[in-house]
Amino acid sequence: MQTKSGGYAVITKNAPGGVTIAGYASTFGGPPDLGGDVIERGAYAGSLRNRPAVPILWAHDPAQPIGKTLHLSETEKGLIFEAVILPTTTGKDAAILAKAGIMSCSIGYDTLKSGPPMGKGEVRRLKEIDLYEISLVTFPMNPKAQLLTVGDALADELTIAKADDRRRRGLPVSDADMVKACQAEARIIDKALQADRRRALYDVEFELQELAKMQSSPEPPRTRARQSGRAR
Repeated sequence: MQTKSGGYAVITKNAPGGVTIAGYASTFGGPPDLGGDVIERGAYAGSLRNRPAVPILWAHDPAQPIGKTLHLSETEKGLIFEAVILPTTTGKDAAILAKAGIMSCSIGYDTLKSGPPMGKGEVRRLKEIDLYEISLVTFPMNPKAQLLTVGDALADELTIAKADDRRRRGLPVSDADMVKACQAEARIIDKALQADRRRALYDVEFELQELAKMQSSPEPPRTRARQSGRAR
């Protein structure tokens, strides 16, 4: 079994019987991780059909399970999950360290299918993965992988992912859950539009500042000389 750290999680809330976390165990595409791998979208599809839930381990140690997944599915971004960290001795320590922002996410898996190395550094594209577990670790394969403060954006993505996953598996989705998913999608779209507007305003402000600098800067001496010559 191989291991790879390439996602992030957030502490969401204290729950009866443990602490609930959610996040992305790994992400699709992007620059290669420290192992020179890029995971392609859909790589987990077969594994999730055969194993829809996996344990949460402490540092990939099968002798130290600390929780289990409550939800696990693919989105356009990566492998999203929700899990509960149980109040075992190690689980309590893991929750404390996670809340302190020390821990990251990692996966335990086997590569079933990959593309040949390509490009500079011989990047390998992982096309099919058999997922066995998700771990909390200290040093991730992806330096950007980290535990983050809970945010509404991830909660909305998880709400949509749960509804999409049930539809994909042919399971019913309640009207209430459909409404929640639609509301979550509307919030995500609205935030994206607001971000686009902020970027556009920033670009306009930057251009106006540059124009003001050009207008306020003194005229070069050579230009003044040519003008005065023509005036005589």
